[in-house]
Amino acid sequence: MDENSCMLALLLAGGQGSRLAPFTDIIPKALFPINGEPVARIMAKKLLKHKMEVVVCINKAWESLFRHEFRDFPVKFSVSEKPLGTAGEVWNAKHFIHETFLVAYADDLTNIDYAELVAFHRERPDAFATLALTHKLPLDVGICNVDSDRVVALYEKPIIDLKALTGTAVYEPEILEFCKPNRDFALHVIPQILSSEKKVYADFTNSLWMDIGSLSHYKLACELAKKREI
Repeated sequence: MDENSCMLALLLAGGQGSRLAPFTDIIPKALFPINGEPVARIMAKKLLKHKMEVVVCINKAWESLFRHEFRDFPVKFSVSEKPLGTAGEVWNAKHFIHETFLVAYADDLTNIDYAELVAFHRERPDAFATLALTHKLPLDVGICNVDSDRVVALYEKPIIDLKALTGTAVYEPEILEFCKPNRDFALHVIPQILSSEKKVYADFTNSLWMDIGSLSHYKLACELAKKREI
């Protein structure tokens, strides 16, 4: 891919949000507000800031809402008739994919440096996929240190140091061979690639990463955003 060309970014917003029901019966989770702005708009702004060509992958049931929310954004849409899973959403957008591309999730909140991630991928000619991992994962529960049966310390909603998958990734277009409806990247596609001879790399970010897939995560994301920690 020409380093001066515009990188395609697929912003996945077609999830069902079952853990946030019944709220997601009214509004899709990718349009839940974070300090008054839908999280999908926040993520799209970050991608557009990096001069990427953004395609928002959505379900037809919510198409009018998304088109309204993005009416002032230079984005395109990939519309599916029903939820297809994360890999299914990419499969449905295959007519946009011709070169190396990035995948991000519209229900995440993060400050991942997309330009750095893309550069990392390009520096490895044999890279089939590069996954963005974070060392900083905020928990929405308190953690206790216990000596026998006595609590000696309590850490409320700590930031823990784990190699956590963010879902954000850079892929080569041949990934479409592994993408089908009702398939998930983490559950199906990545494990299948790892069992092949394809090279998958990890690029670590120091950015906090938060998904809003549950009510507790959503509340924590709002708290972190107010503090400008994410």
